[in-house]
Amino acid sequence: MRVRTFAALAPLIFAMAWVASGPAQAASPSFSCSKARSATERAICASPALATADRAHARLYANTAAKARRVSDANAVARVLQAERGVRSNRDACGTDAACIRAAYSTGNSKMTAFLKQLD
Repeated sequence: MRVRTFAALAPLIFAMAWVASGPAQAASPSFSCSKARSATERAICASPALATADRAHARLYANTAAKARRVSDANAVARVLQAERGVRSNRDACGTDAACIRAAYSTGNSKMTAFLKQLD
């Protein structure tokens, strides 16, 4: 009898768990969309794919900068910061062109990955 009761209640339990989990959270960029100033930042906020790319790049940049600081290489820290400024400048020059923004992040990710390898 217990197995039959559980089998009858399983769909209800699953539905309740699904409802309780709430809606899927939309991707958000590494910055506050309420403070987005440029057309590029607003485009990133409007696109879950670009927001995800922004957050991934921000994470990679933070990890690279932290590693440069850990190895106490002031020159490396300066190069990482300069590279990040270049990424943002290239990204912001894209305006609302999503493909351009993705390409800027891709190039920036390649640079940050290369820095990480140099710091090993």
